[in-house]
Amino acid sequence: MEQAASAYPVVAHGVGLSLGSASLPSVDYLNKVEEVLAKLGALNYSEHLAFTKSASLDSSQLLPVPRTPEARNILIENVASVQRQISLPFLIENITYYFDYAGPQMAEFSFISEIADATGCGILLDIENLYINSVNHKFSTQDFLSGLPRESVRAAHVAGGGEHNGVLIDTHDRPPREGTLCLLREVCSRWDLATIILERDEGVDDPYCIIEDLDLIRSGIHSDGPGNTPAIPG
Repeated sequence: MEQAASAYPVVAHGVGLSLGSASLPSVDYLNKVEEVLAKLGALNYSEHLAFTKSASLDSSQLLPVPRTPEARNILIENVASVQRQISLPFLIENITYYFDYAGPQMAEFSFISEIADATGCGILLDIENLYINSVNHKFSTQDFLSGLPRESVRAAHVAGGGEHNGVLIDTHDRPPREGTLCLLREVCSRWDLATIILERDEGVDDPYCIIEDLDLIRSGIHSDGPGNTPAIPG
């Protein structure tokens, strides 16, 4: 990684911070993150708006946080804790979720926006996650995008996913779907993103597929006119 970092700009992304846990992020964990960031000369550090562990459980999975004022306040405190220890810009990422908690829930864009406004952190907008959630939970992507702070969205993730029994799944094992590329184009019309990252974790027996995915993303950004991709939800 250090060799690659000497030749290319690097951004750092984590999966184990458990920002949504009730306790503050581990100082030891952040110390290790800080060492890696320094070695790689990373431009920023991002993490998922999720929790992976509680006092007695380590799920090793990105679990959704209840979108309540109480959880929002915990996340604001935890994000601020990260920012106090790590001097690089810190970004939070929206995740996929396949269920909603019982009881009143804030709109996801309001939940994310209030955390970003309170802490000054950036938003890493995962476009595939947004598309999946909008289809599975039947909400408007236009309302979601319009509800985000214009100055906070700084980067995006794009990936491909599957489907099971009519439910869209975030799998990172195939080319980006047309609906996600259409949504990417909408996002790029609203924000001048510093970084767009392809996520491809599986299905890479032929490394050339990465180049094909990148070509799809480039064509998705620059595609013009109606009919090239399906309408995005909302």
